[in-house]
Amino acid sequence: ARPSGSLEWLARHQGPDGGWSSAGFSARCAGRRCSGGAATVGDAAATGLTLLAFLAAGHAPDGRSSYVDPVSG
Repeated sequence: ARPSGSLEWLARHQGPDGGWSSAGFSARCAGRRCSGGAATVGDAAATGLTLLAFLAAGHAPDGRSSYVDPVSG
């Protein structure tokens, strides 16, 4: 299943280590850079909240679906 627009944005900003960064997410932007990063680093919290969003949408770790972002590939 294809994620919603919000989940697409989150997927596009996932770091190479598999997590999400609250202060450094704009480093993952393709094309125009995003703004609004956090003043402090809360990567564990950002990753946890992002995982909750994916789980709530039905994307579980044991799922067989995959998603390739059309912007970042």
